Amino acid sequence: MPEKTTLHIQELPPRRETRKDEDFETKIVVVNGDCLEEAIRLRNEGFNPAVLNMASSRRPGGGYLSGAGAQEENLFRRTNYVQHLADPDKEFDPKRKWKYRIPEFSCIYSRNVFIIRASEAEGYAFLPDPVPMSFLALSAYSQPPLTKNNQRLIPEMAEKTKQKIRGMLATGLWHGQDSLVLSALGCGAFRNPPRHMAQLFKEVLAEEEFVNRYKHISFAIFDDHNARGEGNYRPFFEVFAEPS
Repeated sequence: MPEKTTLHIQELPPRRETRKDEDFETKIVVVNGDCLEEAIRLRNEGFNPAVLNMASSRRPGGGYLSGAGAQEENLFRRTNYVQHLADPDKEFDPKRKWKYRIPEFSCIYSRNVFIIRASEAEGYAFLPDPVPMSFLALSAYSQPPLTKNNQRLIPEMAEKTKQKIRGMLATGLWHGQDSLVLSALGCGAFRNPPRHMAQLFKEVLAEEEFVNRYKHISFAIFDDHNARGEGNYRPFFEVFAEPS
């Protein structure tokens, strides 16, 4: 049965202090690969990761029932995530007081979602054993207004996007995650510019509230049919390779 799915609305959760006996510098990597495979790898190395679900704000799972193939749909086909986010009859979580929708600066945290299938490239084969994982559902802006060269969000949308990222990062910390598997938020069908999105992530991660709060952050990105131009992996890799 689903356990611990929480909607965090419009505000940052209270800060949780890092344990005083811990001293680390966040390792940030950009990998050209599958987000669930990366999350399982981190878990096997002893981390406690949460995976970013680049979610639809109104339809849990996006178009997973109609054959759509973006990241969220892939997650739903390989896990029991549907039981955590789509529960209109309260069959799985009778105490839930909210219906699915992700407000503008909110995210949904889910714990103990079970990964049960391998990647699409492996034919969605069943895994030998289910792997429990935490998820953070966050919705990007869809086709936001851009500057004249279409390379950057207009300033207002850039700041709003940073606020979304802050809420997601704070929620993960509040729930005790020590690592994250992120991706190119909104850079596929939602048409956010990937290089600018990478820069926004880098700026927020450098803020005092978040610097060195996570032990490890992976951006797991591969260029599917929704990627455009130079793709999404290369811009993120180059932005995070630059000295801060």
